[in-house]
This record gives sequence, C-alpha cells and structure tokens, in this order.
Amino acid sequence: MQKKLIALGIGLKAQEHVIEVYGKEFFQNLVSDFSNLKTNIELFQKYQIDFYEEVFERYPELFICIPDELEKRLQKIIIEIGSEYQTALKEDLSILEQL
Repeated sequence: MQKKLIALGIGLKAQEHVIEVYGKEFFQNLVSDFSNLKTNIELFQKYQIDFYEEVFERYPELFICIPDELEKRLQKIIIEIGSEYQTALKEDLSILEQL
C-alpha cells in the first residue's frame, strides 16, 4: 500500500507521520478504501492544491470523506477565499479545519 501512496504523491515521511500521530489502526482505515483516497487526492489536484501531501500529514481525515462531500467543502472554501485560495491555503493550512 505504501508504494501506491507514493505513486499518488504521498511520501513515506508523510505516511509515517500519520501513523505516529494518529496510530496504525487509523492509517489502515484511511488506506483501506483506496478508491476514495485516490479520488480525494485527485480532487486536490483538480483544484491545483499541489501541497496535498502536507494536507495529508496534518488533516488525513479529509481523505476519508466521501469525494462528493469533500468537493463541496473545497468549493465552499474556494468561494469564500477567492482567486488567491491556493496561496492562502499554502500559507495557512489551518483554514482547512473548516472542512
């Protein structure tokens, strides 16, 4: 599974961080629905949030969401922040706590 995540842009360091902070059981639950996980990563890419690995480390629970729900949440934040949402998110990931 680790190799599949690396192929999606989630490095070993990020994976190990999630295991260390949230526990191995949480991580296993996170990756058990690989299809949702992959789709959610693709949503971050779709909205050109290229620092999704950092998001994965800090807010891995976002990647468990049902993709349609995550997309609605992302769209809401993008509308609230405006065209500079990528810069704003990169500078302050805590904005994602609203999700």
